[in-house]
Amino acid sequence: YKKSPNSLRIKKVCAVKNFRVLIASHSPLHLRSLQRMIGQGGHQVIHASNGAEAMDHLDKQSVDLCFLQDTLPNESGLEFCQTYTNAAETEHIPIVIFSRRPELEPEALAKGVADFLKMPCQTQEALGLVENWCQMIRSPNNG
Repeated sequence: YKKSPNSLRIKKVCAVKNFRVLIASHSPLHLRSLQRMIGQGGHQVIHASNGAEAMDHLDKQSVDLCFLQDTLPNESGLEFCQTYTNAAETEHIPIVIFSRRPELEPEALAKGVADFLKMPCQTQEALGLVENWCQMIRSPNNG
């Protein structure tokens, strides 16, 4: 196992650990990539391959943050967000849409998405985003 030159930086960035992060993606490449990046920060990754599986995980498990691909089988990530943000039991969990299409960001944010991640991304980008949301979730002044 070789340590990358960025491994020290990653450890400094991720002061908050052990968050449960759901990744909903039908793309094995995106799933593996985000799972590896987020896992490096000491977070537990749960995965779903479509919106129905994602909602099932959100309903049954204590999830802190959800990464959702913009395109999923049977519904878009944005359609999922509209359904999700109307569900009282899950509305407090931030959703991050990830996409290769940066032009979707304004529409995603207008539909209630917490954040947007342009793919492909660097490990520091994904971990920085997770860290920011984890700190906001755990902040005593939040909610």
